[in-house]
Amino acid sequence: MRSGTGALMLRRSPSAQPSPRRAARLASEPGVGHSAAVDLAEAKTARRVRLAPDERRAQLVSLAAAAALQRGDLPIALGDLAKAAGASKGLIYAYFPTQYDLFNAVLAADFEAMAQAAIPQAASAATNLSQAAERCAMLYFEHILVRGPVAHLILRDPYMRGQASAANRAFRDRIAGPLARAAHRELDLPPHEAIAAFNLAVAIPEEAALLVRSGDTDPSVAREMVTQLMRSTLAALGPKAGASNVHPADGAR
Repeated sequence: MRSGTGALMLRRSPSAQPSPRRAARLASEPGVGHSAAVDLAEAKTARRVRLAPDERRAQLVSLAAAAALQRGDLPIALGDLAKAAGASKGLIYAYFPTQYDLFNAVLAADFEAMAQAAIPQAASAATNLSQAAERCAMLYFEHILVRGPVAHLILRDPYMRGQASAANRAFRDRIAGPLARAAHRELDLPPHEAIAAFNLAVAIPEEAALLVRSGDTDPSVAREMVTQLMRSTLAALGPKAGASNVHPADGAR
């Protein structure tokens, strides 16, 4: 979901995590919540307890997301996950026979959070590209502040290439599809360039949120950054100033 660009000057590793002291401060800020690193560190001290199946599954999904964000790549070490969960590796395999199954569950949980944040609805209302893109970007920014770039990591990691479930691919397309079609329609971009433009635009809220999560900027500054960069990106992708619909051959006559 992300295509980097040097012009943005926002590059940070997807796995960037704040220090414990910084994480504690961020956790107290409205709209930010606990970092994945703090959740995972706390879980590693947990004793083995018996949980109901739904609770155990949700626990494993949450801890797997935290472990992936901390590592920055896939797959993760199941022994570490078992220790953090206070469970055995055998129990993990009982719930998720493969890490493909595990991270499809992690992705589905992240997508469910996006659905609750109304990101698909904002994308499907893309009758005006600029308004829809800014709205989606801001919602996605807030999502990453709380949860980290989980979907980006899973969808772009080579380990999961071709392994996303049909349901997860369909949800991804519910967001990317309307925005890419609006870019094709309003910016007169070929379909493949419209998809590339979507990937470029997605990098803006992702990288801005990572700057906040790592403690390198203030949330209010990052929000303004997202708005301004989205506008300038769409302007740059639009028709060039002074351009006309006259074919070059016509102008030479």
